[in-house]
Amino acid sequence: QYLCVGLNLMIMENAIVISRKVISRMKNMSDEERRMIFDTFACDEIFNISRNYKLSPVQELLYSIIKDLILRDSKKIGICE
Repeated sequence: QYLCVGLNLMIMENAIVISRKVISRMKNMSDEERRMIFDTFACDEIFNISRNYKLSPVQELLYSIIKDLILRDSKKIGICE
């Protein structure tokens, strides 16, 4: 899923889909929650690096829902394995 180029550069091989459904669900969240969700998604799924913070139980639930929607939509369109 990831292609390493050089020493520290990592490139994601597959694109992801951020659908209207994901965006509309995230509009109801606070700015801080949206930032934490996308920061966490970037660490876990795009850059494959460990996070230096821990999500609250509510944030973890929100993250799981949003991550599932993003990955499911990406698979549905056929751009994510």
